[in-house]
Amino acid sequence: MRHSTWQRLLMPVLLVSSLLVSCGKDNPAPTPTPPSPDPGTPTEVPLKTQRINRFIVEAMRNRYLWNSDLPSEIDITSESDPAALFKRLRNPQDSWSVLSDNVQQTQGEFTNETRSYGYELTFGKFNNSENMFAVVLFTYPDSPAAKAGIKRGDIFIRVNNMEITMNTYMNLFRFPNVSLQYGHLEGNTIYPATQTTILTGTEMYLDPVIAYSVIDRASHKIGYLCYSDFVSKSIGRLEEVFSTFQQQQVTEIILDLRYNPGGEVSAMAKLSSMLAPKSAVESHSVLQTRIYNKEYTEYLRQTGTDVNDYFDPSVAVNLNGLPLYTLTESSTASASESLILCLKPYMTVKQVGSSTAGKYCGGSLFQPAVQQGGQLVPDPEIGNWVLYLMTFKTADANGKSISSSGLYPDIWTSSLTLPELKLPLGDPLDPFIAKAIAAITGHSTPTRIETKSADPGFTLLRGLTGQPKTRSGWLIDSTVMIPVTGASR
Repeated sequence: MRHSTWQRLLMPVLLVSSLLVSCGKDNPAPTPTPPSPDPGTPTEVPLKTQRINRFIVEAMRNRYLWNSDLPSEIDITSESDPAALFKRLRNPQDSWSVLSDNVQQTQGEFTNETRSYGYELTFGKFNNSENMFAVVLFTYPDSPAAKAGIKRGDIFIRVNNMEITMNTYMNLFRFPNVSLQYGHLEGNTIYPATQTTILTGTEMYLDPVIAYSVIDRASHKIGYLCYSDFVSKSIGRLEEVFSTFQQQQVTEIILDLRYNPGGEVSAMAKLSSMLAPKSAVESHSVLQTRIYNKEYTEYLRQTGTDVNDYFDPSVAVNLNGLPLYTLTESSTASASESLILCLKPYMTVKQVGSSTAGKYCGGSLFQPAVQQGGQLVPDPEIGNWVLYLMTFKTADANGKSISSSGLYPDIWTSSLTLPELKLPLGDPLDPFIAKAIAAITGHSTPTRIETKSADPGFTLLRGLTGQPKTRSGWLIDSTVMIPVTGASR
């Protein structure tokens, strides 16, 4: 991967510090009482806030994908709320860039190292009230949820002795401890269960290799893998899984990306290199091209910087372009979409499911920094602030990009019903997997598991899925340190 130069800003940020200095005397004259401020005079914005504002504006002027749409004049001295400033400057097309004042939490979310109960949820709503229920999509290996026996398809109807509603559902994620009351499905009705469980959030690494298996069907050995996040730390586990597939002589791959919102460019390149034809990997062929804003593109041209990402020959295992079937839904985003798009010029890739999210761009984490010993280090005063900023669009080796409406499937499958969500990941009865198997073997799919009535007492909320995360729909390249030495008045 060639992105050392991408980690620099277009130009250095020049800032002027304003200092108020008084000269001391042995017998200083009494300081007169200042006059009361005019009620109509705006309150002066603190220098610290101005420095945060400067950090936001400089990052966006230099590297933001939509920097040409920013206002020509931005007065950082009059902005008392950095979050409001950023929200106002963010382009209407951009629902992904995020400003945070908790760098540790944000970085942990990007590396899957965070405090968590270890489950991913989707939600439904009861038709006769405003109350909701949560359904487990999966649990992370060795997490508190997995150790408590929580499994895919489990239903929760109360959290901390409260009904789950739009006002309370975040309680399923935010507290050190959580008490959950189960529900059980009978026909088309969800009833309260007596079973409850208490989970304690744990600082842990959420391993995105959720499930894998080999499915034997009609002389085919199909390797199935559910992968939830593109995280560099997971590369070793992926290599272990693919080595197992090689040893069992799999003939096709089903890659389940239904719950994968994206991740790191480097991890996407590694996984693509494990799947792609050996010839493309060994020749270091172009995987994807990055398209930056006009000014930064010119800077990269002048400095001779390559804007391509390449297949990585250093991967320990390569499946040499086995036919690939990807499972997708609307939460399949960003790096997941890039992998599908960018492998298609080199090999057979079939998409099974529904359209993806349409996250067609990627970005970097920006942190305010100061010079120390000739190096940039996090700013001790405002270094808790961090900006995930969209800085580039992606295209495949042929110049084709992802549409804002997403990638449309080759084989369409509707979202799972509540009974089908009880099927373990990798189960051949899962309609998504069944459609992929049918395409591979030429045999018809099994009958879907349906509810007993056409009029269930609830509705699954397809747009409210998974744990709320800063990085929802992410394709991240690097961390960029911006020198912020002061603020001008």
